[in-house]
Amino acid sequence: MNVLILGSGGRLGTLLQAAWPQDGQTNPTWYNRTALDVLRDRQGLEDACAGTDRIILLAGVTANARGKSFDDNIKLAEATLDAALGKPVFLSSTAAVYGALPSPLHESHAGAPVSDYGRSKQLMEEVASKHPNATCLRIGNVVGGDALLGVDRPHYTVHQFPSGEYVSRSYIGPSMLAHVLAALCIERNALPPILNVATSKAVAMNELLDAAGKSWSAEPAPASAMERVELDTTLLRSIVPIGAGQSTAEALVNDWQSVIGHQG
Repeated sequence: MNVLILGSGGRLGTLLQAAWPQDGQTNPTWYNRTALDVLRDRQGLEDACAGTDRIILLAGVTANARGKSFDDNIKLAEATLDAALGKPVFLSSTAAVYGALPSPLHESHAGAPVSDYGRSKQLMEEVASKHPNATCLRIGNVVGGDALLGVDRPHYTVHQFPSGEYVSRSYIGPSMLAHVLAALCIERNALPPILNVATSKAVAMNELLDAAGKSWSAEPAPASAMERVELDTTLLRSIVPIGAGQSTAEALVNDWQSVIGHQG
């Protein structure tokens, strides 16, 4: 199965290249923006899509990007879906689409984004909904690809809430994410238009830092902070088996460290 992956130059794409399964079931081709500018090289995009079976769109403007327009998230989806000519496309979305809705968050929940980034991804999903072979992947935090362990610091701070609990999020390791993406590409059954992607339960960020041997301290969470964002991954696990043991802080950090060790 030939797989075209657009947006491989970022932190996440770099991790996925190192983690991609080498079992021969998929043949990935990786494009970063230098090799193929999705928004400016229409012919190059069409040619790349013509020579593949599945397309994964990782390219996009991230939540912490500066000086870039979130509208590009919509334009990237439109360009890719048009060039795909009906081939299956997987688009990288986000838990930010859910906004401040209470966890666990199910794909059937109507989006209520509170940030411009989340709203742009919701609009991207609306564009994708017009294409029958498009699946939007609401991906949780990726260990090593996020703003926590993805940024090496001498010391970290973690929000602590009046409950005494620390901020918790749905996570997935880069190796497990690569496994999930590859498995979705070769799945023969029809896939849903929206799919949460993470391990089975949320994990506290302080536990991840402990597992990684990082120095950290607590700071009071601001009133706007959300204590827990947990994706309901029942639907994903009905397609790709993910064991409960893979959602522990230790398993997630081991996944990430095995990937960066492979990069080295």
